[in-house]
Amino acid sequence: SHHTVLLGWTDKSIAIIQELTLANLSEGGGVIVVLSTHDKQSMEETLYSALQTTEHPLQLHGTKVVFRSGNTLEEHQLHKVSILTSRAIIALSPDGVDPDEADSRMVRQVLSIQQILQFSSP
Repeated sequence: SHHTVLLGWTDKSIAIIQELTLANLSEGGGVIVVLSTHDKQSMEETLYSALQTTEHPLQLHGTKVVFRSGNTLEEHQLHKVSILTSRAIIALSPDGVDPDEADSRMVRQVLSIQQILQFSSP
């Protein structure tokens, strides 16, 4: 389906979504799927607020944003967001985490994605 998967939700997520919507503009829009441990409703509310703000509102330019709540390291959660058919994966480090812990988490994230790719190859 050639969607973009955004793993994690931080204070940078709205800015990243804005950049992805601009990149999708030439194709008439696209799909961004967000998987995060954050509550689905709170992520949707943050997006809605960014769309409604009077100063520099977020514009989706025909791109659809889908939210899923779950652990980004769990294989079945990654399958739920169709990681295998995505055209890009963006993994974000959680806000306020020690740099060593953030690095460790990112290594685990990459390894979990690699494992899915390895076992799904023909």
